[in-house]
Amino acid sequence: MGLYARSLSLLLFALIAASVVSASSTRSLRLGLLAVDLERDHGMVIPATLFLEPGSGDVDVLPRGAVDDSTYYSTLLASRLALLFAGHNPLRYRVVLVVNTSTPVGGPSAGGFIASALYDLALGLVPETTNTTMTGMLSLTGAVLPVSGIPEKLEAARENGYARIILPRAEAREYAAKGAGPGVAGVCDVFGASDLLSAPVSGRPGSLVAASSSTIRHPDAFRRDALKLIGYAESLAPALPPGEREKVSAMEAAVEEALERGDYYSAASLAFVALYRAAHMFAAKKSFGELEERLGLKLEDEIKRAEEAVKRVDYKAGGGLCYYWRFAGLSEASYRLYLAKQVKGMDNVLSLLRALSARTWADASLETSGPLVPCEEIRGLVGFMTEYAELSYKYLKSVLELPVIRVEIDNRSLAAWIGDMERAYAAGNLPLAMGLAAFTVSYMESRLLAAVMLEDCIIGHWNRMASLLGSWALFPSILYHGYASTYSGLVANYTGGSRIGLLASLEASATTWLLSGLALKALGGGEEKGQLKALLQPEEAYALLAAEAALLAIVYVTVLRLAKKV
Repeated sequence: MGLYARSLSLLLFALIAASVVSASSTRSLRLGLLAVDLERDHGMVIPATLFLEPGSGDVDVLPRGAVDDSTYYSTLLASRLALLFAGHNPLRYRVVLVVNTSTPVGGPSAGGFIASALYDLALGLVPETTNTTMTGMLSLTGAVLPVSGIPEKLEAARENGYARIILPRAEAREYAAKGAGPGVAGVCDVFGASDLLSAPVSGRPGSLVAASSSTIRHPDAFRRDALKLIGYAESLAPALPPGEREKVSAMEAAVEEALERGDYYSAASLAFVALYRAAHMFAAKKSFGELEERLGLKLEDEIKRAEEAVKRVDYKAGGGLCYYWRFAGLSEASYRLYLAKQVKGMDNVLSLLRALSARTWADASLETSGPLVPCEEIRGLVGFMTEYAELSYKYLKSVLELPVIRVEIDNRSLAAWIGDMERAYAAGNLPLAMGLAAFTVSYMESRLLAAVMLEDCIIGHWNRMASLLGSWALFPSILYHGYASTYSGLVANYTGGSRIGLLASLEASATTWLLSGLALKALGGGEEKGQLKALLQPEEAYALLAAEAALLAIVYVTVLRLAKKV
């Protein structure tokens, strides 16, 4: 019996040793970063080495005196996203980028390459960067954005022996049409670049998921809201110009169609758009006081009702557990109440409608619960997302090189919004802090995604992110996604806006909430507790699976023999 026990122990030790690599090991990868020498107006390849090792969330870009803020913040952003995408807690690792340069370098165009390479490393793969290089700015949720200097970078890459150059999808199409030659590949996001850098293995997003807003049952509060808001719009229609009356009727038909499909959130959003436009026209022609009288609503009363509705929502289940979906819904309600108060006196129509929607989101959060998670993980999530909003602001500001970035809603600086977010978090108002973090990140992301200009990239990016998560993490992201992918064209026609701009704005909200789901999953530890997977070439990964299967078979046979001997 002792012999069999020792044999079993040795086999189990071999199995563990074959499948687990210590998290204490450092991983490194050489990259050829594409750049443009502005003084001489030609492209260049800058050698760099990327290191991934255990740590506490620190990111260093060396030599420090030779790298500007935009490169530093794009590397920091890349590390956060890549590790979250791979299911790891970014705060348990350290990333170092050593740039082999004696002259100052800057710009965010290496962010997509760094994020894609780090994502592969975190999955346990060694991306092929000897013959492949890449350029593309990184968005706040992992999309790859257009950059300047593509002709010069292509020339430099080929002069330095690179057989394949990965570009943002739109630019790859453009240069392929111009006869840029073989070896140019286009990607929409980090996941697409990762697939090109190394062979697909388990743990990556699969093909585009056929997700729709019907995947999650919509709270009935949105149905009630849709009927109420479109009813208000209809009551204003007789006072509108004939063309506007027809538009209200068209939106009413769209609301009814969405309600029939069970897409209550889209129905409520369409009704909101119809009422917002109609109410503004009515108030401009007459007055806001007459608008209140016609609708039977008072702004002050509706803000008070919204405050009461938000206070009624308790996302804590007891025993140290919290409802994640309820918390997310309350965060959306808290943000809308904040906005109603913020724009009061500047845009009273928007203030009134946001007070109404705050009540709807509060009611919707009471009608749903979602998965139970430790309340401390909710607190950790909000802390992470507020810090991520601050990082996103520093990143965007370093890229745009603007002293002030303003939010059109109230014409205040984005820094003022972030300051309110920080104060809410410090005061323990986690729903408002989370709502403001989600808004500020999505606001910045919408500006970046609009630059993609490709609908399939914008929608496909959401799908690939969503495939990393179970349905438990899709609320409220899938509500925004369903509305954006189905009705962005209709709303753009109704408002006279840009369809791509509207799609980017809505999908930015959707992907930001997916990001929070990934953060909740990673910060909670997951199965791996933050440890890196084995560092393997793709062919080695398949070989290891075969070896594990063989070892398991031996263990199984040994256990059977032991059972017979005892």
